[in-house]
Amino acid sequence: RYARGGDRRHGTRCFGSSSRHSAFLCVRVGNWALSGSGCKLERGVARIHPAAGSALISMRSAAFLSALMSCAFAFGQPEFSPLGLGVGAGGLTRLEAHPDGEHLIIAGGFNLVEGQSCPRIVAWDGTEFEPLGCGLLNGVWDCTSPLTLGGGNPVTDLEFWNGELYACGVFSHSGSTPVHSIARWDGSSWQPVGGQPDESILSVRGYADGLYATGNFTHIDTLEALGLARWDGTTWHSVYAMPDLNPNYPISQVFDMAWYDDMLYVAGHFIGPYGDRISRWNGTVWEPVPPGFHGAFPWVYRLEVHNDLLYVAGAFTTLDDATNPGSGVVAYDGS
Repeated sequence: RYARGGDRRHGTRCFGSSSRHSAFLCVRVGNWALSGSGCKLERGVARIHPAAGSALISMRSAAFLSALMSCAFAFGQPEFSPLGLGVGAGGLTRLEAHPDGEHLIIAGGFNLVEGQSCPRIVAWDGTEFEPLGCGLLNGVWDCTSPLTLGGGNPVTDLEFWNGELYACGVFSHSGSTPVHSIARWDGSSWQPVGGQPDESILSVRGYADGLYATGNFTHIDTLEALGLARWDGTTWHSVYAMPDLNPNYPISQVFDMAWYDDMLYVAGHFIGPYGDRISRWNGTVWEPVPPGFHGAFPWVYRLEVHNDLLYVAGAFTTLDDATNPGSGVVAYDGS
């Protein structure tokens, strides 16, 4: 619920209450919201303190940052507050809001959080970090010996499916438990998810019929999967006889997938008869999605459906190749 009144600045809306002692700020751009007193919190990363009120924002785009600044300056200079003492070297690759509305799951390539050994993944409860069991490492760990700073072999994706948290990436164990490239958090420890893939799983997506995994693998368990597989909670399955999208390369490189307009889209680093960096299952066959993406390094990393469009993000530019439909991110309407 928004305050009555307010004024428009640079295409965004700045709100203040009738009392100068309880002014607050609320900005909405696209599907992201900056939320202060009286506004619904949707998702956040860093805490902002305007001169009056506080907010959580998601710093996912330059447009959002611009909108934030144009409004925040109406109330005073914002400042960023750290989350505790932060995490060690290795960086963050993924944030995922917990369905309980209280926790933010934070994952990456780090080993240390506030000086304590918490490899690759922790939860933030709004006040402090909480370890998730023995974390996830590319090797065996006794769960007590001090770890070094880290800096590689990260968790690459997170997904809540059927009420449980799944993580994937470049790891092999949680403590001494084998969890090759994908693991399920049961509330107290990390568990394996069926048989292991022969290469890394890079992305996981939850749908009603299962948890879809994409990556560099050609087999998962004993199943030929060629970069795309579906977990039903018990067993891995191949998906629509996935073809070899990259016949001139020894491994599949499928970075993400999405269902859109009743068709299954996959994207990554591949080129061939089924499409250049993007392909789809149309209900009958796998087919290209022209014009595809081209150039020196035109990898497609992420797919996201929003407002009846399929958004495609990656390392492609029109400067690199004029046939590319855009630079960095484009929206597709199905035709």
